[in-house]
Amino acid sequence: SALTEYCIAQILIESGRSQEALVRFENIFSGHALGFGSFNMYALYVDYGFTLMTLRRFEDAIPQLMQGLTMNEDVPHGLNALGYSLVQLGRHGDARGAFERGLHYDPTNPYLLNNMGVCLLFLSEFQL
Repeated sequence: SALTEYCIAQILIESGRSQEALVRFENIFSGHALGFGSFNMYALYVDYGFTLMTLRRFEDAIPQLMQGLTMNEDVPHGLNALGYSLVQLGRHGDARGAFERGLHYDPTNPYLLNNMGVCLLFLSEFQL
């Protein structure tokens, strides 16, 4: 089922095998989404976008991340991946918004804090 493919993709992401995870996500999206419904579809899109981000496919990652985050914004790692992708494309103002939303949900997240700092440096707004 798609849910099994998703679980395998999660293991592949966590073990640094994003290219293999991408194949699992593409299988899900080209076939059926058995096991996914309105309560968890967001996770599929967010983690697909996250995988694309890890593969430095930032332009491809953004719409997937935004789709998932529209369904459920309370996903700090997804907001971080969105912000990071936006920074990589030079969209620093948009990235700042993504990092701010992520920090709203997880104010001590070290990845969000670090990436927000980098973003503020790009925007010349970083203050000690």
